Amino acid sequence: MCTQRLVTFQAHPTLQTHISVHMCVMPKLNSESPGCTWMMQQPDWMTRFIPIFVHGDGTPITGIGKSWAKSSQIWNWGSLLGSGNTKQVVFWIWSVFKDIMTKTTTRNRFWKILCWSLRALQRGLWPSTNWDGQAWVRGSLDAVRAGTPLVGEDPSTCFACQLWKLKGDLEDVHEDM
Repeated sequence: MCTQRLVTFQAHPTLQTHISVHMCVMPKLNSESPGCTWMMQQPDWMTRFIPIFVHGDGTPITGIGKSWAKSSQIWNWGSLLGSGNTKQVVFWIWSVFKDIMTKTTTRNRFWKILCWSLRALQRGLWPSTNWDGQAWVRGSLDAVRAGTPLVGEDPSTCFACQLWKLKGDLEDVHEDM
């Protein structure tokens, strides 16, 4: 199903309208956001870039309503232009039980990996190193793909994603973002 979507994907008809409206509503977009400034310098950016969100939220997993309940922190992402039900347009990134998550290791590593992944999506190209900055093993599939478009064939016209929104409740914004 994903392959079919990628092969037949065309520029979303409301992408230009969506971006134009949000640029008027959020004037900081063009002047203070390094990611958006970079995006707007790319050729045909209004037809190539897909605005996306990342959402973090805690949810009870076991013992719901009990004093011994255990919660999990869940992160997902999707396109701000998506249409369909949640299963079709929101994609799971990662989840972890809150009890085993530490700020100095688990959260920091998660954000480092997520930022690496979002940078690759923003450029629309397979990354040239792993999330930790190490070169790919010579001859590996990752090394062969490095620098090639994630979707399409021409790096100057391939589709890409721009993070436009981080979503979460107050607890998530305070603890994780």
